[in-house]
Amino acid sequence: MIRSVKITLFIIVVLPFLFLLGWYSISFLPYLNDLRSVSSEGSKIIKSASKSLYPIAVAGETDVGIRSYAIKAAYTEFVFKKEHSRHLKWALNNLLWYYSSFFHFNDKDIFNIWSYFAPFEGGQGLDKSSLHYFNKPLTDLNDREYATLIAIVRSPSRYKPGSSKTEKRVDDILLKVKGS
Repeated sequence: MIRSVKITLFIIVVLPFLFLLGWYSISFLPYLNDLRSVSSEGSKIIKSASKSLYPIAVAGETDVGIRSYAIKAAYTEFVFKKEHSRHLKWALNNLLWYYSSFFHFNDKDIFNIWSYFAPFEGGQGLDKSSLHYFNKPLTDLNDREYATLIAIVRSPSRYKPGSSKTEKRVDDILLKVKGS
């Protein structure tokens, strides 16, 4: 009886844990240095930006949204573009990467990765987005322009500078920042 309980516990607890550990070792760890490198590059992008950029980004995207987008973009760049895996594998690996990111990166590191990958029409990165939409470096933007940039990078095809939909979103973001 005790032996069958031990075997059952081994099958239910230990084998899944070993499977997850192996999957983590094969699917995430080989890209950890690449992720750290991107975080470092993202840090350079936002280094001289105003300290208000982060709270504005969180108000527009939430911490969870920033982490989710950053990790999904990194996975797509480092793995998916090379492998073109099936949808289920892509979804499961994104989930693994998302949860693994909590062990290796704090919110600031994730924001750096997000800043590096933040999309805009025809390119990537908040610095390039700033030049594209405002013809100014990221360091020269004011809070309203940061909020506009955050609104746009969420969905470049949906939000356009100066549109009423974008202006409403910008106002909502700035209200959230003032309320927190």
